[in-house]
Amino acid sequence: MKRRSLLAALLPPAAALLLAGCAGAPAPRIPAAEAAGTRFEIVILHANDVYEISPLDNGRVGGLARVATVLRDLERRAPHTLAVLAGDFVSPSLIGGLSRTVDGEKTPVAGEQMVAVLNAVGFDYVVFGNHEFDVSEQSLAARIAESDFSYVAANVRHAAGGAVAAFEQRGAPIPDYVVHTFTNPDGGELRLGLIGLTLPFNQASYVAYEDTLAAGRRAYEAAAAESDLVIALTHQSLDEDRDLARSLPGLPLILGGHDHINLKVTEGTTRIAKADANARTVYLHWLTHDTADGSTEVWSQLVPITNDIADDPETQALVDAWERTAEELIRELGYEANSPVADFLEPYDGREAEVRTGQTNLGQSIACAMRAADTAGSELAFLNSGSIRIDDRIVGRVQQRDVLRTLPFGGEIVHARMRGAILEMALDAGLGANLGEGGYLQLTPNVVPTEAGYAIDGAPLDREREYRVTMPGFL
Repeated sequence: MKRRSLLAALLPPAAALLLAGCAGAPAPRIPAAEAAGTRFEIVILHANDVYEISPLDNGRVGGLARVATVLRDLERRAPHTLAVLAGDFVSPSLIGGLSRTVDGEKTPVAGEQMVAVLNAVGFDYVVFGNHEFDVSEQSLAARIAESDFSYVAANVRHAAGGAVAAFEQRGAPIPDYVVHTFTNPDGGELRLGLIGLTLPFNQASYVAYEDTLAAGRRAYEAAAAESDLVIALTHQSLDEDRDLARSLPGLPLILGGHDHINLKVTEGTTRIAKADANARTVYLHWLTHDTADGSTEVWSQLVPITNDIADDPETQALVDAWERTAEELIRELGYEANSPVADFLEPYDGREAEVRTGQTNLGQSIACAMRAADTAGSELAFLNSGSIRIDDRIVGRVQQRDVLRTLPFGGEIVHARMRGAILEMALDAGLGANLGEGGYLQLTPNVVPTEAGYAIDGAPLDREREYRVTMPGFL
């Protein structure tokens, strides 16, 4: 397959041309010699919620070596370029859940592969996501120490020995904000402030949170005193990002994470954007700012990461090395990663955009297998879609690695007696309030929503009787 530079396709070599297929949109300009004095043009590559170093969908989408190619193209064409990741990269993944022997001791990989590859890609700044705190305190400290990129965290603190203080990187506290200075050819400077915020979702024992809005305002005011322009890098829900935009109307751009499906909305004068998880897409944001009059323009383009983009050779070599390591560690557990276990004649859909918004054949098959594991005879089973992490369609030859990638969290399956009224509340939350989130439930197909509520095996759910239910222990 013939591949060409992504940016060559998107940005012909001129200072001000429309992106292909975007006629009528504001014209993004490549920073050039005329962007001098008080006028600056910045390009930010923005990814979020990246758990896999390799492509998905039989190699057709995603892949951090392709993201590296996009970034290299940007850096060649646009001297004022940044790359940021809006949280969730250390965990979970199949590779990250493995352990290897280091200095004679079994040590969890715990995201080491991801930090190594993100270093190779060339990210500049990250914010903590809730899944960074899935790993142990010691593992997270190791990942931070290994990171060439910088962390920014206004509301996340390290809790240890009764004291609460900032996490540390390179022997210094991780800051509430950073100020990145860009210099034009004539010596003019733009100081870009970046604040970092994380939702208080993961209550790990070694983590403490401040209120996001209060911490955000404190960080914003401090950053604004030292900067010409301030933006936010966040890992929280869209509603929380909207609250932040209303609280800090001076923010022109919020680079978001936590939501796994791409979005771009405006709250007041603030652009809020999030890309698709696992680098299926990345956002490119062009910011034009004049330090003389304080004016700012934002233009954003969602870029699909597909097999039309060549792999960056150095990054891909590192990805390949980690994939080989994973195969060896899986073999130590008694599995053969590439060993076939089944042939699927139709795709089994584990893509996050699907399992978090509706019932899929993969999700229902897992629920049925869980129900079948109950020798006492459960009447139904369900699981939260956030436990399905493969973010892929499985079709054709299914390998052991596919099974292991699907449910990397592990944990127990539990069987419980549940009153119909409580079951109804769980189903209402799992299919309603949690739609689009990891709490959305995948069900055995004998559970069907009806106008009156729910039917189980064709009979209306009885709020007074007890049902035997199978579900994950961590639900």
